[in-house]
Amino acid sequence: MAQEHCPTCERPLPDALLEDAEGVIVTSVDESITFLEKQRETLRYLLAAAIEDQEVVQTELAALRTEAASVQAQLRSLRQSLSQPSGAPTEADVERRLFVERRLESIREAADLLSDLEEELVTLSSRLEELEERRDQLRSARLSARDREKVQAFGDFLRDQLSDYGLGSIPVTSIELDEDSYRPSVEGFDLHFELSGSDLIRLIWSYMLGLMATGRRFDTNHPGFLLFDEPGQQGVDDVSLEHLLQRAATMANEHGQVVVFTSEATESLMDMLEGYEYDLYQYEGRLLAPGQPTQDSL
Repeated sequence: MAQEHCPTCERPLPDALLEDAEGVIVTSVDESITFLEKQRETLRYLLAAAIEDQEVVQTELAALRTEAASVQAQLRSLRQSLSQPSGAPTEADVERRLFVERRLESIREAADLLSDLEEELVTLSSRLEELEERRDQLRSARLSARDREKVQAFGDFLRDQLSDYGLGSIPVTSIELDEDSYRPSVEGFDLHFELSGSDLIRLIWSYMLGLMATGRRFDTNHPGFLLFDEPGQQGVDDVSLEHLLQRAATMANEHGQVVVFTSEATESLMDMLEGYEYDLYQYEGRLLAPGQPTQDSL
């Protein structure tokens, strides 16, 4: 067989079970083995499903047998009750009484459990009210009167700038500062998700300069230094950018320093800042670029 010949008559034997016929595609030995293996896997799957179904049937059968045994016991009790004197309690009556007592006991236990849970819920409710009251007290005491003045001034600076920069996504008057996060919000929702790309840039300008203005009016930890890198991104119009540069120049002259890196044309910047004091530094090419290390840096 290893030579594909009959060991008796030495006649050649084909790989397939059927002789070659015109128009018939005969599978090879390997293909036949693969097909049979797939068939075996299918049969194994069907066998596992049949075993699972058998287990379900056996479970249902056991339940039916239990129920049948209960019905048979009731029938025996009824037969015995028919043969007993009419005044004496029957076995069926006794079984029903025991069942009712067990049921009543279960109901009493459930009622006791519900009563305990109700008492626990009342205790937890009182504790929750106490904690909420303490939280509100801490929240109200977290900010002093002076701190509230700072937050109010910060919000005023923010809204004033947004109006000047031409915020268009939402009404400026609806914007508030959250007292917990100090983030701009509208009706309790973070404003970051409500704005277009250009209005988001306007919000960032207003927030940064608003912090600096608040630090100038009140005693805060603001360093008095602010840096903008290409503030005119996201398609912000020139009018908004002009108002930003003018506010930055005014604020820097009053207190602090504002540095703006921009690729705007020099003539355009000079027109925007006409009448304002500022220092203009021009650089050709990139300020930061890769270079060759020196001997001192090695």
